[in-house]
Amino acid sequence: MGAWRAVGDEYRGKMVEFAADRNTRRFTSRGEISFELKVSDNTFSGTASAAFFDASGHKIRGPMREKMEGERRVQP
Repeated sequence: MGAWRAVGDEYRGKMVEFAADRNTRRFTSRGEISFELKVSDNTFSGTASAAFFDASGHKIRGPMREKMEGERRVQP
């Protein structure tokens, strides 16, 4: 689940991912991913950060940061 919003000419958002054990269906962990993007015509660039937590809420990984870039290709 997540949400995003426009802030000036940027977009900011956060997503939370939940994981469960396949057999018991008990909650096992969650990931929190946030991002900031700037869109220009058919391209975007920005950064993302992610951290992961166990079922007790203790951080098990992160924060990990990544640069993001993308381009929408328009088909003729």
